[in-house]
Amino acid sequence: MAKLDSIRSVGFILSPRERLTKNLVAQGRLMEAEVEARAALRTMLSRVGKYSYGTVKYTNNLANVIAAQGRYGDAQKLLHAVFEILGKLEAPAGSAILARARVLSARMYAAAGDWPLAMSGYDAVKRNLAENAAVFDELVATQPDYQLALVRSGRSLEALQLINRQLNVQKARGAESSRLALKHGILAMAYVQTGDGEKAVRSFARAIPALAAKSAEQVSGNAVKNQWRLVVLDAYLNFLAEVRETELEAALPRPA
Repeated sequence: MAKLDSIRSVGFILSPRERLTKNLVAQGRLMEAEVEARAALRTMLSRVGKYSYGTVKYTNNLANVIAAQGRYGDAQKLLHAVFEILGKLEAPAGSAILARARVLSARMYAAAGDWPLAMSGYDAVKRNLAENAAVFDELVATQPDYQLALVRSGRSLEALQLINRQLNVQKARGAESSRLALKHGILAMAYVQTGDGEKAVRSFARAIPALAAKSAEQVSGNAVKNQWRLVVLDAYLNFLAEVRETELEAALPRPA
């Protein structure tokens, strides 16, 4: 109990630094964010030691910042340390804190283009959260990396069902079309894989203008977020080549 109180106390002290780190990442100031994240982790380690849930949280935070710089291998090394700590702490297989670490690891594999390892990680999280679907939906199902992994793993029917359901909810809430561009792009990739060229054209038409108009800097300089955009744009260029000189080509937007 005393250690838990200590973690809460240090967490309260570090919360402004944690917010600053997130704001710096959002602004694309990733080196500054890394300095803040490392300082927060050092403070937590000095107060509660290595084997604590507080250390896990701030190690995850640092791994997120490192990944945003495109240093996926370094981020995975930090996550290996997280898994070792959680093993010592005997974290339950279905716990949210273990799920978050596993999702982050799977996301790094996806960003690095290792789709089989990414999908294996996501599937493990889904199994362990079988009795907590709401947490799975929040951490995984709504995220573009998971949806891309489904498509890249040949599970496009799952992706179609998932994304269409989410798009219907977001449209009902009045979400901006620009915010939905990435989902439409992934949806288009799934339609291509299932052989529905006409629906792929319609979905690409909703996605490509917004995605192509953004530079890497406009995606907050975040390598992970920019990677999903690049995957969709690459799939679109491949689709353009496939439908060249067909009726479908005329309906497609042309990226600048």
